Parts: sequence; structure tokens; C-alpha cells
Amino acid sequence: MSTAPPIARDRLVGLAEVPKSLVNAMEKEGLLGRGTNKAVLNENLRKIAKMIVRLIEWFLKFAPKTYREERVTSTLDGDARPYEPSPKPDSE
Repeated sequence: MSTAPPIARDRLVGLAEVPKSLVNAMEKEGLLGRGTNKAVLNENLRKIAKMIVRLIEWFLKFAPKTYREERVTSTLDGDARPYEPSPKPDSE
């Protein structure tokens, strides 16, 4: 599942409970909250990192297996079919 960048930004802000201005500055300007108290900034960055880790863990747990993961799993289970590459499209 994917989402458009503005929606993803809003979701990250909401889930991590951080100021939208911080996320926007980081993404659009490459800055880390000019003039922000370092302790507050560090806490907000910690919240963002923690939320990203939670999202990655969720993805790894619930996302559908990719073709490669299925191949590795079937190989480890001993019932893999021989590799057959996809036919290449004709060049015109």
C-alpha cells in the first residue's frame, strides 16, 4: 500500500504526534527546526524514528510476501520449482 506524499506527511505528523512545521521543514527545506529548543527537537525526532520503526515492523509482519520471499521460502521448504525467467519483450 502506498499513499501520496501530502497524506503520508499528515499521517506521520499525526501518528508521531509532532509539529507539522518540523516535518515540512525536514522534507522541503532539509532543515531541523531552526530556533527550536534542542531538547524539544531531539524528543520530536525520537518520536518520528519510533513511529517509523513501528511502521516498518508492521509492514514486515503483515505485508504480502514478494516473489523473492516466496522463492526463498519454497527453496528452504524443499519444494521449489526450477527458475524460469520471464520472456523478454520483443524489441522493435
